[in-house]
Amino acid sequence: MLKVENLTKSYPETGVLFKDANLTLSPGEVIFLKGKSGSGKSLFLKAIVALTPVDKGEIYFKDEVTTGDNLPRLRSKIHYVSQHFATQTGSVRDYLTAPFKLSIYKDKKPNLTLDGKFLNKRLSLLSGGERQMVHLKRSLSLKPEILLLDEPVSAMDPETKKQALDLIKEFLEGGGAVIWVTHDPPVLDGKVINFPQFT
Repeated sequence: MLKVENLTKSYPETGVLFKDANLTLSPGEVIFLKGKSGSGKSLFLKAIVALTPVDKGEIYFKDEVTTGDNLPRLRSKIHYVSQHFATQTGSVRDYLTAPFKLSIYKDKKPNLTLDGKFLNKRLSLLSGGERQMVHLKRSLSLKPEILLLDEPVSAMDPETKKQALDLIKEFLEGGGAVIWVTHDPPVLDGKVINFPQFT
């Protein structure tokens, strides 16, 4: 489903973050990336969807290189869910429905199964955990095939975290796949990679 080959990223100031990284992700699989803060885990996820340049390496989605003219379409299939919620001025409803104005998502519908009062709440008034849940629900409603999750439940209370995990399990059971950056012990069955050694 997803194959990463010899991916390398470095900065002149800090040196190599990851070198010759190789990874294969199959449908229904979850891979956890664990490592120290600042080791490049988030950048690795961003590199998969070309949100940051790399020194070398190739990323394939279903044997198709994720660069060039096919990148917008491939990004609709591979979603990066950042730990940092973008600053928004609108409501939860506005945030959930915004992507569906794009032609690439015209055949999909937003997830508006939240309480009506909550849908009208301003994003700026949400707690960190609420923002993470809204962010996750928006990504799932766009029907990706792969989720790249960057600390997706770190700010959630136990009840909200359980709801989020149930959504992710359902996504995996439907044939989706996940790469999950975390500092915590894995919360689902899956492969654990010690970043950046990939061992």
